[in-house]
Amino acid sequence: MNPNQDDGVSRRTFIKAGMTTAAVVGMGVDAVAGEVKGDQAKPPRPLPRRVPGRTGGKVTILALGAGRPPTPRMLNAGYDAGIRCLDTGASYGNRASEREIGEWMSETGRRKEIYLITKDHPKVPDQWEAQVDRSLAALKTDYIDLFLIHSLGGGPWGGSKEEHRDIPKLKEWAVAADKVKKTGKVRAVGISTHAEFPLRTALLNDAVTGGWIDAIMVSYDPKLVRENADFNKALDACHKAGVGLICMKEMRAVEDMP
Repeated sequence: MNPNQDDGVSRRTFIKAGMTTAAVVGMGVDAVAGEVKGDQAKPPRPLPRRVPGRTGGKVTILALGAGRPPTPRMLNAGYDAGIRCLDTGASYGNRASEREIGEWMSETGRRKEIYLITKDHPKVPDQWEAQVDRSLAALKTDYIDLFLIHSLGGGPWGGSKEEHRDIPKLKEWAVAADKVKKTGKVRAVGISTHAEFPLRTALLNDAVTGGWIDAIMVSYDPKLVRENADFNKALDACHKAGVGLICMKEMRAVEDMP
């Protein structure tokens, strides 16, 4: 995504990339909204890359999602299909997903080719760096490309989901984000969310207000393209502010479409 563009997100492009994923790879994947960077003239592998917001990272347009611990065969299949972005999380199999990916990267020597995303649930800002350290150990790497606060506004957080809406604009979280990036252990930070509406929309708008979120992984499906104007405006606001957008769960509402 190019933060200097002011024409808004192409929602058709944003969702189309994610829908193509399931058909091509046949496994859990995410799609990154952004600007294609001229890889079309190259051989079909790796896939074209985009830069999500101000993260500075070049990400293949499809990612292999590892919500369940992936086998080496799955990781190799994704790699052979041109995918160079892996999406995992501390809660996936109690870090088994992170460990499997770490073993695979170590054995194949492919870490430098991979844009690596992981997530955890820091309840307070001071927990963040320790969680990053645990992920680094499991992943057998010394840096993470994008570390997300996982499922903001969702079940794992406990308490009232509305209590989480202010996190993207709170100063203490901005300070913690800056601190963890300055260690060099994390190159970009953000949140993931598939919170119910209107909270999901509020989280995106608050991310723009807070200014510290580099990227958001957000649930977005074809039904939302045409039925939720407020949410689509929030996506446009993120785009204009340079917040990277990663589409997940993009096939969820397809069976409900007329």
